[in-house]
Amino acid sequence: MSERLDAGPDGVDVTDSLEATFVFRAWKNLFFFILILCMLLIQGIFWVTDLGLVTPPDPNGVQAALPLGSEPAVVSTSESAPGNTLYGIAPGHLDLALGLINSVTFLAAVLYCLTLMFSMMISIISRLGGIRHVCRAFFLSMIVLVFLIPWHAFLESSVLGVLFSHEDLVQSMAAKQASLHVTILYYARFCGYWVVVMLMLFVSQARLGRWSRAMQRRLEIV
Repeated sequence: MSERLDAGPDGVDVTDSLEATFVFRAWKNLFFFILILCMLLIQGIFWVTDLGLVTPPDPNGVQAALPLGSEPAVVSTSESAPGNTLYGIAPGHLDLALGLINSVTFLAAVLYCLTLMFSMMISIISRLGGIRHVCRAFFLSMIVLVFLIPWHAFLESSVLGVLFSHEDLVQSMAAKQASLHVTILYYARFCGYWVVVMLMLFVSQARLGRWSRAMQRRLEIV
């Protein structure tokens, strides 16, 4: 066993490569935890807003239909339709929180992909084993990153992403009652995408677990 760990293929020290994979595995677990936490927060903000627990005030006011010939009453905008708050959380707070969470989610996803890429490169160069599993995990992480990006905000196209602004959510809520088709698309965007990305993240972690076990078997550690 000492001979296999001291002199790896192509002059690469397998022991150093193995230690490097341990470091990358620790970091990818941290980034995975951050991603899952941010994704849960994003979905929580969606449901809090969708259920009307926190809603922005109506800037135009709400005026009921009056009999013909009567004069409409002048109602102050600030008093006509105040927004709902939950435990003192105002819509502005959700907007700021969602912007911060989106930034952290995107950065964590990028770092997660880079961590898997370096792990894959080390495994290939040092022939540590389990290449199939780490390669699949890496490509899944790339798909997750692509799904997260709000492409419509940059490309002005119909391609959407998991990340969204609070303004996008409020506008989509206003239009979701137009038809059943629009309602289905609404929940598919804000919930369906989210479920798909979460599944891919957990499948990626499962693949990395198989990679770790295959690598240990290859090096006769277990």
